[in-house]
Amino acid sequence: MRIWDCGDMMEKVIHFGAGNIGRGFLGQLYFESGLETVFVEIDPHIVELLNKFQEYPLNIVDDTNSKEIVIKNVRAVNGLKSEKVADEISDARFISTAVGVSSLPKIAGPIAKGLLKRWENRNFNPINIIVCENLINSDKYLRDMISQELSAEYTKTSAGESVVYLLNEFVGISQASIGRMVPVMNEEMKEGNPLRIWSESYSEFPVDKDGFKGDIPQIKNLMPFSPFDYIIKRKIYIHGDFGNHYWHKNAS
Repeated sequence: MRIWDCGDMMEKVIHFGAGNIGRGFLGQLYFESGLETVFVEIDPHIVELLNKFQEYPLNIVDDTNSKEIVIKNVRAVNGLKSEKVADEISDARFISTAVGVSSLPKIAGPIAKGLLKRWENRNFNPINIIVCENLINSDKYLRDMISQELSAEYTKTSAGESVVYLLNEFVGISQASIGRMVPVMNEEMKEGNPLRIWSESYSEFPVDKDGFKGDIPQIKNLMPFSPFDYIIKRKIYIHGDFGNHYWHKNAS
């Protein structure tokens, strides 16, 4: 199998969800890592604005200070246009998600279509999917759904490769634990800019080291852990209450 070469182009990450975690956390880390971020989003207004300005303001606040930074190298595609999403996935460096657990089944189909297009283009570079959702074993859950989507329509590529084999061999899926707190934005906080978002300064990005295929993406503050169960359980049983307290305390 020939390995596809992207040359000197800026590496591109496809992120599903241009909401609080997508713009308020991951977009910053990807920008500061020298990556282009393509948000997959179903809100057409957000898609339009991201493509118009290709940047957005992020206000980072803590107990005593605040600062605004501008996140650049961003654009968006409408998540309802699966062919366009597939085109973007076909030459992406990696994928991430922050759409909410209930929406994972909705993105499995577009991801499967993008992977197939990638393989049809003879791009067999390993690709990783970082799953930023509040669900234990979210990696296995998403892999099963992608496998079902692929198997429902295809068994082999046009060149005869098994899609199940390609999925297992070249696609890594890694759980992540997102600790940064991003509040629900009201109109006053947006200050007239629908893309403006606030967040706390905490920026560690723990991921499951064992879920990756090939090289782990070079992302600022990425922290691969193995085994990962402890990190996930720590967030679920401890971090949630702290986050609610933090934003209630600092919202006034």
